[in-house]
Amino acid sequence: MSISASAVLVELNISVWPASKIDREITDKVNSDAGAVRGASQTKKNLFAIADQEELVCRYEPTQRHIGLCRTSAPVSQQAHPALG
Repeated sequence: MSISASAVLVELNISVWPASKIDREITDKVNSDAGAVRGASQTKKNLFAIADQEELVCRYEPTQRHIGLCRTSAPVSQQAHPALG
């Protein structure tokens, strides 16, 4: 069995949860206090604000993205893909 006969195409998507949530109650209060129309601004809660986890997550994501890229990419030969030559 050759590599070309047993190859599998994969797609790897790595993303980071933003860890924020729109605080509708505070948003409405801020808009009201400022005399602004509804929808003029948004106030977001940082759900990592009381934890030291945000820095860990932000450092972990690029490392995993790099590992995934290294493990899923292979050199493409011109023989296998003549259009690239």
